[in-house]
Amino acid sequence: MFDDIDFSKISILVVDDEPSILKAVRRTLIPEGFNVFTADSGFEGLEILKKEKIDLVISDYKMPKMNGFEFLKKVKNEYPNVYRIILSGYIEEGIVADGILRGIASTFIGKPWEVDALINKIKQISSIYMTINDEKLTKYINSIEKLPSLPETYKKVSHAMENNASAKQLEDIIKKDISLTTEILHIANSIFYGSYKTLSLRQAIVRIGNLQLKNLILFNTMKNLSYTEYQKPHVRKLFNGAFVASKYYSSIYEALFGEKLSVNYEAIPLLYNIGKVLLLRFDFQNFLKITENLKKENFYSFSKSEDEIKAVINHKDLGAYFLCSWNLPEIFIESSLFYTAPEKSSEEYRKEIKALSVLDIIVSFLTYGNKKELKEAKFDADFFDFEKVEDIVNKMEKEFEKANIV
Repeated sequence: MFDDIDFSKISILVVDDEPSILKAVRRTLIPEGFNVFTADSGFEGLEILKKEKIDLVISDYKMPKMNGFEFLKKVKNEYPNVYRIILSGYIEEGIVADGILRGIASTFIGKPWEVDALINKIKQISSIYMTINDEKLTKYINSIEKLPSLPETYKKVSHAMENNASAKQLEDIIKKDISLTTEILHIANSIFYGSYKTLSLRQAIVRIGNLQLKNLILFNTMKNLSYTEYQKPHVRKLFNGAFVASKYYSSIYEALFGEKLSVNYEAIPLLYNIGKVLLLRFDFQNFLKITENLKKENFYSFSKSEDEIKAVINHKDLGAYFLCSWNLPEIFIESSLFYTAPEKSSEEYRKEIKALSVLDIIVSFLTYGNKKELKEAKFDADFFDFEKVEDIVNKMEKEFEKANIV
């Protein structure tokens, strides 16, 4: 899977106060081609970052004087393009997971680890890093006159979350934006909690959790970009489709795997296709070419259509770039990159991305084709079983018709 990737282009800084851990990581990663720097404290790590161009930082959580979170928060503020990973033992995993949800790190590696698992994980992260920092993609993004920036509300909420703000403090920030408040209440009530109706913004914040809250702010931001009259019908179709998809994502997951989806991942369908929205807004003629071409085939694959017209940049890479720049957890970035090829995703996210892939196929057929075509279609993917999801497809079809998505 990684045979054609030159990992000598990746420089990694490993920070841990245990010399044996530093030696073990060096012994594991250097033979794979990586450039590896080590530091026995966050203070030494910051000194190395001043002198060397580092792509990935791997930091232990439990260190004296400056723990891993304190160190990675400094890295995030001073070197925002550096990909941040935290090392943790089993006892710290709950704390570390909370840090990931707050955007301090993108993912974590547990201690102790299996050598092959560590190698694969670092290679996976490195390949993603190289994809979203590709020269062609960077040039394309730099050509966009006015890039979508994070709203002040998002920045304030993220900062507040990093400092363990209460629901009341988050409410005080968000309620100043009436449009956002309305959107959060609407989506929280409609998607995540069925017939239960949340009566106040603070109740919605408590019920949806920090990660969902940040995702909803981003969703609202992209939805309210400045669109032309020609773009607006396509915008409505994309966002209404994402809204309905999010409503049924957990049901699809449960139907496929017989278990509950983590509440932290329920909003993935709101953001995985953000690259399409960016294409629509900043490269509308190309977006139209892709959508017109995909209607000619009966698989309705935006990604395949993109390949056929030889698009300069694909929407999956474009979306992943922004999701990474917005400090979302690794699973969201992988969802954008691999939803058409779940076998390329990290093992720990494989089920979520397979369910997303099935959901995307359903949405594509209901948007551009119909349920009958979907039922009769033959897919290479062994995880697509129409019978398992037929009841959900029927419900989604009714919602698509009601929302005028078809």
